[in-house]
Amino acid sequence: MMMDTYIQRTSLSQDGLRRGDVSLTIRNVSLQDHGRFRCFIPRLRIEAELLLVVDPNFVSTTTTESVHPRNLITPTPQQETVRNGSSSLAWTCSWSLMFSSWIFTFCFYWTLVRGGLHLIGSSQPIVAAPGDDVVLPCRVDPEWDAVGKTVEWSRPDLRPSGPQKRVEYVFVYRFKKTDRDMMMDTYIQRTSLSQDGLRRGDVSLTIRNVSLQDHGRFRCFIPRLRIEAELLLVVDPNFVSTTTTESVHPRNLISPTPQEETVTNGHFTRFHLCLIVFSFFIICLGLVSFCVARKSKQIQEVKFGPVSMET
Repeated sequence: MMMDTYIQRTSLSQDGLRRGDVSLTIRNVSLQDHGRFRCFIPRLRIEAELLLVVDPNFVSTTTTESVHPRNLITPTPQQETVRNGSSSLAWTCSWSLMFSSWIFTFCFYWTLVRGGLHLIGSSQPIVAAPGDDVVLPCRVDPEWDAVGKTVEWSRPDLRPSGPQKRVEYVFVYRFKKTDRDMMMDTYIQRTSLSQDGLRRGDVSLTIRNVSLQDHGRFRCFIPRLRIEAELLLVVDPNFVSTTTTESVHPRNLISPTPQEETVTNGHFTRFHLCLIVFSFFIICLGLVSFCVARKSKQIQEVKFGPVSMET
């Protein structure tokens, strides 16, 4: 990559490189060497230019090829030329801070929206006799329009079946309709949600003609909010039913008191989410500060200036 005329006449100091000194030594200069020289460090994207003046009338006081201290002109800070270093540093700093601020704002807004909504179900078991109709109460608090959002009811006690181990759901609501392809056959004709209730965030599931096979835990999950709640349905053959119709009788619902309500917003509480977002912002700010300080130190260690050398 080098010009033939400089291969045997140029060198760098190994000791100087460890200190960031990339000064170039040129031996036996000639009139053809007269002109500007540019030093560029791709890793830092910084460069500097120097002017070498070869004057035939300049009287040399040394006959050796070593570089005498008088031949080096130490540049003052005003003479140093660092072009892309400062602009690159400023650009990196501003971009990093802008990115961190955007991430923090987005995460903070997302935390407030997600952390402010809860899914409330009953902590008490829902008791029914075989053949009864029951409602598994579950609602979003505060009220939230769930129309068009995905709502999934499943049974965590049941393992995925089939060769593909696909999860089968008790009820799936998406795209403003029931997704029967994802549901277990035994629940397709027996389960439903209230369209009016969805507008208020009421995702309670109605199960008609319950049987002993329905006994167990049920889970409601809203992917959009990543919140879930679990309820227990107890089907007791000894439970005496007071109605022979298919309508849901009030005795089938155990209305939870505020202290008995099961409130869950997924695996994280609002406090945990805020803590995570705040920690992420602090880490980003620390990384930006570290990178800026390191780059600034590297730039300060690279010093160049005009040089006048004669033979």
